[in-house]
Amino acid sequence: MIDDLSPNFWKGRKSTDCLLLHYTANESLQAAVDMMRARGTSAHYIVGIDGEVRRIVRETNRAWHAGQSAWNGKDQLNHVSIGIELVNFGWADAIEAGKLRRTQDGEAVYADAAPVPVIDDRPASQGFVWAGYPEAQLAAVLPLIKDIVKRNTLDPTQVIGHEHVAPGRKRDPGPAFPWARVATQLAGLPHSERQVARAVQSHCARLGFPPAGGTDGAWGAGTEKAIAGLVARHGAVYGLTAPTKSWAARRAFAEDLRRVPG
Repeated sequence: MIDDLSPNFWKGRKSTDCLLLHYTANESLQAAVDMMRARGTSAHYIVGIDGEVRRIVRETNRAWHAGQSAWNGKDQLNHVSIGIELVNFGWADAIEAGKLRRTQDGEAVYADAAPVPVIDDRPASQGFVWAGYPEAQLAAVLPLIKDIVKRNTLDPTQVIGHEHVAPGRKRDPGPAFPWARVATQLAGLPHSERQVARAVQSHCARLGFPPAGGTDGAWGAGTEKAIAGLVARHGAVYGLTAPTKSWAARRAFAEDLRRVPG
């Protein structure tokens, strides 16, 4: 890991509730770092396509990566989250001469990334092509995620994407990101029943099915009703079924909900 520390942060942190994954929307690690500094943003880490990892902000400080956001009944998640940027082009609106192409600010932007098939039923994403995450990058970021979760005693269900905390505003890390690989990486780590419930409740809320009790961490009739509505709407497309009463099944359901885009 290389230290490439940014001046864009707030000093100190009272708590860490979640880990947010982002993409940079380009293919150059250095260009992404330069862009964050120029725009007054930051993240704690950035991981390149080739697996290079740079630390941009120390975990004890607050990076500027989440913006307007909400999760677990809290907003302004810069104060309670750690952020990882993944160098990834994101979405394209066409493939042209073997390259991904996106029209951005009236100009065509191209990428060399290989497209991957995705499941995404959002009307606003129809026709999009998504850049994949190469194995070298995943081999670097998955152990980093596990280390962060262990160091900060985070619940595995609280590893989420920017799109989950800012639905409708953000798309990253997008449907091409392999969330199942994250679940496998963290499978041996313990979970908290309250945090699992809050993750499910937060996913239900962002997808338009807020539980009557909010994100209180209590799994009751309100949560079950919200899940029923969510599964009726998204289950067929994303292969979701309501979990059984075991907490292992509920954790797996919370982890699976990350595949449903914001």
